[in-house]
Amino acid sequence: MRAAILLVFGLTLLPFSAAAGDADDLLTTYALTSWGDGDGRPLGSVEALAQDDDGYLWIGSDAGLFRFDGSRFSAWDAIGDRSLPARAVRALFVSGDGTLWVGLADGGGIHRIRGRELLSETPLSERVGAVTEFAEDSSGVIWAVSNRVLHRLAGGAWQKVPLPWPEREGLVLQPYLGRTGDFWIATRWGAFRRARSSDTFE
Repeated sequence: MRAAILLVFGLTLLPFSAAAGDADDLLTTYALTSWGDGDGRPLGSVEALAQDDDGYLWIGSDAGLFRFDGSRFSAWDAIGDRSLPARAVRALFVSGDGTLWVGLADGGGIHRIRGRELLSETPLSERVGAVTEFAEDSSGVIWAVSNRVLHRLAGGAWQKVPLPWPEREGLVLQPYLGRTGDFWIATRWGAFRRARSSDTFE
């Protein structure tokens, strides 16, 4: 009986010892690298990340916009045709047509980049604080959150989008496109949904 118990105990240890060996292999096959500066300047707080169709990783930080090629950071000022306003970058988004959308803090507005070209700005119709979020819906319309207010790009202009608040207006936090094509808006007082076949939020 004792021999049978020892045999069972020994068999139960096998998976744990094998798993421990796998864990050791797993830990030795990865390396962790961190960066605190780019092009010789501190990155500061990194607020946004996006990867474009060419595989470049874009970094939005207190120090501005940087492009990472896998080994080196390049500041936008060093690679772009024109400089961005000297503001922190709070939001980044790559739309379906490959455009990089850049949202800035402190009234810096919304800017678009393709390749190394800074495209003309489409200003928001109201006073701009920090632009914090972007999204693209199933029909290709670009949405943005600025000053915790929802905006939509339509006819070449940004328009404030009213939501059906039940009592009083709240703060818009994040737009999100669901897998089924429904468009969701996360807010301070709950969530709103616009069905793919609809033009209104509920």
